[in-house]
Amino acid sequence: MEKERTEINENKSEVKRKKPWSKKKKIIVAVIVVVVLLTCGGFVSCVASIAKMSADMMETMGDYGEATVGDIEVITEGSGMAEAVEKQNVMIDYTCDVVTLYKQNGEQVQAGEVIATFAPVITDTNIDALEQSLDNIDAQLAYTDKKGSSSITAPANGRVKAIYGEAGQDVAQVMQEHGALMLLSGDDKLQVTVSGVNTDGIAIGNEATVTIGDTEAEGKVAAIQGNDVTVTFEDSDSMEIQVEASVAVNGTQLGSGMVECHLPITVTGTSGTIDSVSVDVNKKVSSGNTLFKLKNVDYSDDYMALVNQREELVAQLTEAKAYMSGYTVVAEKTGIISEMTVVEGDTVMAGTKLCTVLGNDSYQVKVEIDELDIRGIATGQNAVVTFDAIENQEFTGQVSTVSLVGTNPNGVASYTVTVLLNETEGILPGMSANAKITTGMQEGVILIPVECIQTMDGEKCVIRFNDDGSVETLPIKIGLVNNTSAEIIEGVNEGDKLQKVVTMEDIYSQMGLTMEME
Repeated sequence: MEKERTEINENKSEVKRKKPWSKKKKIIVAVIVVVVLLTCGGFVSCVASIAKMSADMMETMGDYGEATVGDIEVITEGSGMAEAVEKQNVMIDYTCDVVTLYKQNGEQVQAGEVIATFAPVITDTNIDALEQSLDNIDAQLAYTDKKGSSSITAPANGRVKAIYGEAGQDVAQVMQEHGALMLLSGDDKLQVTVSGVNTDGIAIGNEATVTIGDTEAEGKVAAIQGNDVTVTFEDSDSMEIQVEASVAVNGTQLGSGMVECHLPITVTGTSGTIDSVSVDVNKKVSSGNTLFKLKNVDYSDDYMALVNQREELVAQLTEAKAYMSGYTVVAEKTGIISEMTVVEGDTVMAGTKLCTVLGNDSYQVKVEIDELDIRGIATGQNAVVTFDAIENQEFTGQVSTVSLVGTNPNGVASYTVTVLLNETEGILPGMSANAKITTGMQEGVILIPVECIQTMDGEKCVIRFNDDGSVETLPIKIGLVNNTSAEIIEGVNEGDKLQKVVTMEDIYSQMGLTMEME
């Protein structure tokens, strides 16, 4: 895997500080080469080799790099495989026998196409029970008063703390928005819960002070759960809920929270329009007191509850009868069958996964990027993906997700990066892929060969050949770096001729030898 970084790692060939080769050193190396070659063979046969190798070596050791203006791109590579973005797990809803499988692993399936048919393995007993329940509901409906009440009364004694419904509003709409028409406090107590409290020294029953604006109320610690402390205090006709209050226990401020009912009682309704509200906030009411007067009430709550039960029974009965006549599973989306778990003749239990349908309208590639490169990867970066099975074709995509959790099987952590592809033609699930992710790009900047960068006293620098024949060491500031070039932000001008680093590896290479490092 190719690694690019925005900072130059210390090259193994730069273990020691490098200096430009002097003419004297070049001559010494050339003499060494001559001696080696003369030792290895006859004089005549070596002359040509000596001449060529000396020329090549002198060219390499005397070579220089030139600062130019150009574009630089930094790429990080990773390998993985193609997989479908969307998947449908096809489940079996009933215990049954597999009669016919119309699709097998790897086959295409269209949305709505039959995957398999099944035969039931239960008797008609279940259907009989459902039909009997339906008859009972119909009998209850015949004797239930359809007409709804024109008022809503208090379900228990309490104090009105919130009124959500107003005259002219639809009861069902208020219920949908607030979950209740009215809220009562059932025990004349309110409470405040403060989170993130250091509970050391605090116990249930401790005296507490609750401050709401300019009003103070005395209360007690009623509950401690983890770092949450709940304090209760007496309600009154001046107290409001859903306002912020501060809490102090044993003279120490704990923080603040919202005032709520200690024992909330919700008042609900199902249909009709609110004609009027009979009570005000903070008024005490008794069980059975009228709270709302309604109009346009078509059906009673009891009648509507029975109707809803009947609808559920009819749906269950219809489904059971359809199942008894033969159970068929169809594909919800177009794709490729994968992970088929049954064969014809199997008996399968309800809740078993039959297979997976891999959608073929969008693909992604998940690649592993090691810890040295992952910081350069971000969502939205462009990527070019190639597949071993699809020659001479590149697919474009973008990084869609970057995992924040790495794996470390071989001592080097790697992170999963997902590339969402823009094209799908010719791609199949499981194809091996290689992704090149562009992590940086600059246009029209000063570039130099990476071989020209040296390290002296811990600083990056280059050695420049001046027109008068002198050499000069220049500190540099580096930007983007890839395998061949480095962006120079400061220190070098276009056209500067720079010394390339020459190492013993270079010399051995010119001599056709291999240098092994311990």
